[in-house]
Amino acid sequence: MEWLAFHGLAPRSVGIRSSDYRMMRSCPFTWYLSRRLGLTKADRYSAALSRGSWAHLAFAAMCLRKDRDKAIEMYDNAIDARLQEIIKHGKSVGRNSDLIREICEREEKDARTAWAWFCAATSVVYEDSGMNLNKWMSQINIVAQEPTIRHGDRVIQPDALITFPMNPKILWIVDFKTTSVSPFDRLQACPIEFQTQHYFQTMLDLNLSDYNCESLGGVIHLAVQKPTIEFGMKDRPFTMDTSPLKSGPRKGEPRNEKIFVGDPDPTIYEQRCYEWYTGGGEYLHLEPERLTNPCVNFSYTSAQHLLEDDMVKMYNRRLAFCRKYAELEPYPENFEMGDPIQGTGSPSQYLPFMLTSPGVWPDIVHREGFVQRDRDDAIIEGDAA
Repeated sequence: MEWLAFHGLAPRSVGIRSSDYRMMRSCPFTWYLSRRLGLTKADRYSAALSRGSWAHLAFAAMCLRKDRDKAIEMYDNAIDARLQEIIKHGKSVGRNSDLIREICEREEKDARTAWAWFCAATSVVYEDSGMNLNKWMSQINIVAQEPTIRHGDRVIQPDALITFPMNPKILWIVDFKTTSVSPFDRLQACPIEFQTQHYFQTMLDLNLSDYNCESLGGVIHLAVQKPTIEFGMKDRPFTMDTSPLKSGPRKGEPRNEKIFVGDPDPTIYEQRCYEWYTGGGEYLHLEPERLTNPCVNFSYTSAQHLLEDDMVKMYNRRLAFCRKYAELEPYPENFEMGDPIQGTGSPSQYLPFMLTSPGVWPDIVHREGFVQRDRDDAIIEGDAA
C-alpha cells in the first residue's frame, strides 16, 4: 500500500454510496480499485452509461430552469464544457486531432440523443391521470437539485428533493431512471433496492427543518425507457414525392416517397422519439403495447413501507456489509476478487490488475490509460494527502 502511494496510487477515504453495494457484492476487488484507489479508464466508453448520464442532466436542467429555452442554454453549456474537457485530455496524452474530433462527435451525439429522449418523454401523457412530466415538473417545488449530502460515513446524491404545494412540509426524494427494459418492470424493483433504502434512511437521520420540512413522504421513482431508434439520416428534413408511378401494379398512383435533404435535425429526432413512445406515426404498430405498458411511468415508495421492520433490518444488514469493506485497511489482499467476466460476457476493465501483482500496477496504469477520477467525497489518505 505504501509503495503504491509513493507511485501516485494513494488510497482514498470514501463515503458509502448507493452504487457501492452492488459493486461490493459483485467484486470487492473492483470496488477497491475504482473507489479506494479512484482508478478508471480515461477512454472507457459505454453508450448506455453516457446517454443515461446526459438524460439525468437533461432532467436536472429542466427541473432547475422550468423553462425550455433556459434549460437548453444550461444543457448546451454543459456540452461545451465536456467537449473542452475531452480536447484538453486528448492533447495531454498525445492523441491525434482526428481521434479527438471523433470522440467529441460521439459525445455530442450522445448528449443530443439523450436530450431528445427526455424532451419527448416529458410530453407523454399518463393515461390514468392525464398528467405528463412537463406538467408535473411545473407543479412541484424544487427544494434541492442533485445535492451531495454526507452524513457520517454515508453519502447520497438524489436527483432532487421536492415538496408538493398541497403538503409543503412533507419532503419527497426524487429518483430519475432511464431503462432499457419496460419501466413497469424496472419500477417493480425500486421498493427493495439498496438505493431507495439508502436515500431514505440517510435523509431520515438529518434535521429536516434545514429543508423547511417536518417529515419524509418517501421516494418518487420516474422511469423513462430508452428508445431503440437512433438519431441519424432518417431525421433530416424531407419533401414528399407524389409523382405518379409509371409502371408496375401501382401504375398511376402517387409514389408518396420521402426525399430527404440536409443534415440530421435533433428536433425531428425528438418528434420521432415521441411517436415511438406513444405508438404514433410510423410506429403505429406499437400503439397497443404502449397503452398497456407505457414507456414513461412513475411509482412511489412510501415512508410507511420503508419504515417497516423487515425493510429497516434489510437496510441495516446491507449497510453493515458495505461498512465491512469500507473500514478495511486498503491493502490489495483484503479485497477478494469476483468473476472477472462481467454479465455482458466482456472482461472487466480491471482484469490487468487481477492478473498481476501490485508491483507492476503503476506500469499498468500508464500502459492501459487509467486515470484517478474521484467522486467529490473522496479524501486522499496518509502522507500523500
